[in-house]
Amino acid sequence: MSIIILLLAGLSGALAQHAPNTAYDKQAIVHLFEWRWIDIAEECERFLGPNGFGGVQVSPPSENIPIDSPYEHRPWYERYQPVSYRLETRSGNDGEFRDMVHRCNQQGVRIYVDLVLNHMSALGCGYGTGGSYFNAGSKEYEGVPYSAFDFNCNDDVTQTRCYTSDCKVHNFDDPFEMRNCRIFGMLDLKTDSEYVRGKIVGYINYLISIGVAGFRIDAAKHMWPGDLEAIFGRLNDLNTAYFWAGSRPFIYMEILEGGGGSSSEYIHLGRVTEFEYGDHLGTIFRKQNGRTLSSLKDFGEDWGMEWDGNALVFVDNHDSQRGHGGGGPSVLTFRDSRLYKMANAFMLAFPYGFVRLMSSYYWDTYWENGRDVNNWVGPPSDSNWNILPVQINGMGTCDNGWVCEHRWRQIRNMVLFRNLAAGHGMYNWWDNNFNQIAFSRGDRAFIAINNDDGWPLDEFLQTGLSPGRYCDVISGDISYGSCTGKTITVGWDSKAHIYIAPDEENPMVAIHVASKVGSNRIAYPVHPVAKPRSTAAGDLVYAAPATEQRAMGDGAHGSALVWSTNDANYNETVSTHGYGYTPLNQWGPDYWMLDVDMDCTRTENGWFEVKALLGYGCDRRWEGVLLEQGTCGGTARGNKPYSSDSHFAQCGKVNAFEFDNSTCIINDFEDYEATTEEDRTTVLGDSPTKPPDSVNNGRRVFDVANF
Repeated sequence: MSIIILLLAGLSGALAQHAPNTAYDKQAIVHLFEWRWIDIAEECERFLGPNGFGGVQVSPPSENIPIDSPYEHRPWYERYQPVSYRLETRSGNDGEFRDMVHRCNQQGVRIYVDLVLNHMSALGCGYGTGGSYFNAGSKEYEGVPYSAFDFNCNDDVTQTRCYTSDCKVHNFDDPFEMRNCRIFGMLDLKTDSEYVRGKIVGYINYLISIGVAGFRIDAAKHMWPGDLEAIFGRLNDLNTAYFWAGSRPFIYMEILEGGGGSSSEYIHLGRVTEFEYGDHLGTIFRKQNGRTLSSLKDFGEDWGMEWDGNALVFVDNHDSQRGHGGGGPSVLTFRDSRLYKMANAFMLAFPYGFVRLMSSYYWDTYWENGRDVNNWVGPPSDSNWNILPVQINGMGTCDNGWVCEHRWRQIRNMVLFRNLAAGHGMYNWWDNNFNQIAFSRGDRAFIAINNDDGWPLDEFLQTGLSPGRYCDVISGDISYGSCTGKTITVGWDSKAHIYIAPDEENPMVAIHVASKVGSNRIAYPVHPVAKPRSTAAGDLVYAAPATEQRAMGDGAHGSALVWSTNDANYNETVSTHGYGYTPLNQWGPDYWMLDVDMDCTRTENGWFEVKALLGYGCDRRWEGVLLEQGTCGGTARGNKPYSSDSHFAQCGKVNAFEFDNSTCIINDFEDYEATTEEDRTTVLGDSPTKPPDSVNNGRRVFDVANF
């Protein structure tokens, strides 16, 4: 069955510093803690892009002090003691960093850099990981360069800034002391100095020029908000090779509540790390102090946490999993794998904050006086302290000392869940007043969790989803239209019988619109077979099923659209030249046309989703979040079958849409002069030799005219 789609293309505005700049509005990033740049580049291509991850937070790339150890590990915290802003660390060099950023951006996976701006290294002298000389005693850092004039608490200059006897922070309730004195002995930079600001801005702008999307600001509360504002105000817009003109770098700042200063002083600059989020989840999933999952119904702002648009949330991070930096006994980590999977699944399902996942390495703990004295241990290394490569085993998880929580099925499948549910609130909340909960994300996704001891969750629950059989993405995957795990049947009333035994290894169930068994909504990549006409700006336009771009990442580009006009006097025609005039266009110039031959029985009652990609080369983007498509005009008219932020087209009709707009017109083919299949094929300018219906099971998807 032939379908025509015409699209009027346009552009939208820029992003702010609170917006993560993810491709296709992806909703979660992962911290690949202490990974090498070459391993991150490969992970973007083989896993993160195809599984819908929005980006990677990388360890500080600036040259640092090497801290020798009698063991095979050097401490991880040496990365937080910079000696210059050169990109030379154990993770790799400048060239490897640039290659990683490019390759990840090509997969629609953004890079977020952990920035250490508050200080340089602590005591010591010698050469950094990139060969730059430093002497913390004399306050010389030749690789920048910095001298004694560039630091607070300095006997050699007139302005001391810090008045403690040893220049260290002792009273964290005093904002003056906290922001002008040294944390853990590291030399505190004078960030109100124009010279220091210039060096910091130059470092960050260099990273922006490479193609970085944003930054985590380490120890942000130890810098005055006004200093950070001055620095951020001098940052360049993002690289237009990967981002739209005017895009601003994403900023999220490490802020621990308590003591002097508060996140409220910083939220005008970007998002803040919401440490209370992981603390609360750990306490609740551990059932400490009588707390239950049922209390999570209003989780977020009502609990005293930041507004949704200001918060970056996580179950654990590299500090809290080691018992410091906001960590405590309640924090869940990979060592509590069952509870950890449950807490991460909840986080990815619940609509609050921007999500950062943790990907760790393993170390042996050794406890003394309630403290892990081995929490200093750095990443897996060889006898020369070289970081070991990340090895992927036959099960798709990691070896060689790397934990790779982000690859656990129960977590990576929930990343797509969150992407598909974006823009849809929490509905249909259910709980048993204790530790069994369930809720839906509109009509896009549903999750149920049983954290009760001793009795099952055994209920008929409202899922919000359309009738059908769905694959539980916690216990399995969709594979060639079938499910490798549990299947959940949703009835005509959108309810499903949910059974979760209390002793299951993964006591959860999660389903969504793309996990429907036998569903054809997640398409395989289809490559263009026509060369479309460029716009004046040199843009090209592609279209693909909307769930293809969400699930497959940047590698699936759909098929090229051809430019068309309704001007019958135009010299070129679609039927002869592959672009130009066609009687199927009744609306005007600059409509881009796609001829789709599809088996209408594989659609949702005749409807299917479609979304467009506008741009050329690296300078391209998918349509943004659309307004909900209402009743379409035209002779065929009609309403979409379910809620989505994509366009909905009807199989066997002529469909017209506008880029980034919810308007739609659907007409019958009979409204046009060409009514026979042969005539329509001629009008559309199809390839001279049309494949037989037996090819591709009778479906020729996104086939368009050759020039």
